[in-house]
Amino acid sequence: MITKKKAFLSIGTMSGTSFDGVDAALIETDGHYHIKFLDSVYVPYSKSERKFFMGSILKSFKDLTKVINNKHKIAIERLLKKTGFNANKIDLIGVHGQTFFHRPKEGWTWQYISVEGLMKRFKTNFISDFRLNDINNGGEGAPLVPIFHAKISKNFIDTFPLAILNIGGVCNATIIKRENSFQGYDVGPGNGPLDALVYKKLKTEYDRDGDIAKYGKVDKNISKKILIRISKLSKESSYDRKELDE
Repeated sequence: MITKKKAFLSIGTMSGTSFDGVDAALIETDGHYHIKFLDSVYVPYSKSERKFFMGSILKSFKDLTKVINNKHKIAIERLLKKTGFNANKIDLIGVHGQTFFHRPKEGWTWQYISVEGLMKRFKTNFISDFRLNDINNGGEGAPLVPIFHAKISKNFIDTFPLAILNIGGVCNATIIKRENSFQGYDVGPGNGPLDALVYKKLKTEYDRDGDIAKYGKVDKNISKKILIRISKLSKESSYDRKELDE
């Protein structure tokens, strides 16, 4: 348990499978319901760096992992400088890492980050392997968002049941049945397929504000096929973005 009102530094690749950058946030928490946001930074990946991820991960593994480790290090350094904290004043740094592959139905997942390297650089407590630990304990490998939703929702809503929808590369939902009773799982594709499509066709990272889509027309035959495929996805599960982009 974290001592009440001690600073807790949380680092996460909030872009997830979109691989657009690394978000780092500093929060104050008691490990339960007291969650106070202090500050954050965002460090984007460059276009050349994103190419490593958009191509073959195994072929570009050496360069890709070097980029991921460096971006996390930079994000933590910038956040510490921005907030005036020294690393030894931070109780815990949580690092999610970057998802390469996610196969919960097969009982495995792969998120990359060199925690050992970060520990040597910042010399404080680290925690990682959130997804793998969740799968090893019977979960779907996506424990952080549902827990956060369940905790933070208490600050503004006390009516149950409650559903919170989060649209990232993959779309996931948290269902809060009652206080301290909740579950979370993916419900289908999010922005991932659109990002992949505009990158493949236009070499553009994503459709900013939907400007490209505004000039298009809905192909009902294609949209119907997509909806049918989504309806066939297994329920209350967690997906690999690549599984949904195909």
